[in-house]
Amino acid sequence: MGLKQLASTINAELSINNANAYYIRKRLQKIALLTFATLVVGGIWTSLTELTYACVHIFLLLPLVLLMFLPPSPLSQEDPTVRKIGCILPFVLSGVAFYFSSFWDNFIASKGVWTFDASKMLGTAGSIPFEEYFWFIDHTFITVFFVVSIWVSAPIPEQGNSRWLFRLVAVLFCGAVSYWGYTLLDNNNTLYLAIILTYMFPMIGIQIAAGGHLLLQQQRQWLLGILVPSVYLIGLDRWVIAQGVWAISDNYTTGINLLSIKLEQILIYSTTTALVAQTTGILLRLVEVYKARHLQEESVLWTLTKVIACA
Repeated sequence: MGLKQLASTINAELSINNANAYYIRKRLQKIALLTFATLVVGGIWTSLTELTYACVHIFLLLPLVLLMFLPPSPLSQEDPTVRKIGCILPFVLSGVAFYFSSFWDNFIASKGVWTFDASKMLGTAGSIPFEEYFWFIDHTFITVFFVVSIWVSAPIPEQGNSRWLFRLVAVLFCGAVSYWGYTLLDNNNTLYLAIILTYMFPMIGIQIAAGGHLLLQQQRQWLLGILVPSVYLIGLDRWVIAQGVWAISDNYTTGINLLSIKLEQILIYSTTTALVAQTTGILLRLVEVYKARHLQEESVLWTLTKVIACA
């Protein structure tokens, strides 16, 4: 490649990156305004009437509905296959989240870690309220929709850039954290923390092992997809606890707080959001890379295997 061609390629990539950054920044500004509007509505709501668990879902669904209709529509500029995957993912992932979280939440609630005000919920199924099951779906939908709402295709890197060192270090870190959590299971004061670390981090490690290199190709969407929904949900949780809808037992938590928010609540929302955001990012990027590199003479399975192995 000559110097002129190399310079042209670099300039083209810089232009794409700048355009992508501008698009994401404008979307985030609009999302920030919508979030502020949601908080105002919430403040007015609680000043006029008592907050119930069913009403909490309004503040989960409102940002979701606004994200759906916020112009431009999510993935409108992307490949049709990417758009189809983006439309299907919320339903598929919410089903997976419903299955696994039902077991997780019922186990935690049965231990007395969480308690709910019976006067502010419709009823229970197992050890948790009916509304809690819908929380799994709403949480998943809002995370997926946020990721796709800021998704912009990035240039496809050269083959062989597998980022194996990053993936290895991440897997070892997740394994170590999970083992540390396992050692804390026998202590009541660390029970909630231990279950989070033991249950969540192996799955995060598996995700990064399989698609960490794909996430690094879309770093903004990956990190913002975890950070923004997590902050919103943690803030919503803090507000709901203050309204007495549910409570976290001090007997099963470490007592470590950040801005009056328990460490365990920060971890549970950030790790579950990470699982959804990372799955979304990996699958969208996998489709993009596959579409760019697919050779007709190769099988779909073989092509996907190469993309996962070496991006």
